[in-house]
Amino acid sequence: MVSSGKKIRWDEAAKESLKSAISFIRKDSVKNAEKVKKDLLRKINSLKDHPEKYPLDKFMKDSEGIFRAVELHHYRVIPIRQNNSA
Repeated sequence: MVSSGKKIRWDEAAKESLKSAISFIRKDSVKNAEKVKKDLLRKINSLKDHPEKYPLDKFMKDSEGIFRAVELHHYRVIPIRQNNSA
């Protein structure tokens, strides 16, 4: 498979949110924390080649269709901004 060359850009709040969620899960189960982290990162990284793979964000009503949302393991991962210049 050929990569599109696009990158996922994480802002600091998103990075901290992921770290916090994984730390919270890790308190009960290291194994589950690693699974959730791996699954979330895999899903997020899949967006590089297929950014429109997930539905429009139902909570961003006035976004003109530029935000998409990813949900997994009861976590709303991030609103994903579609950027045509990326």
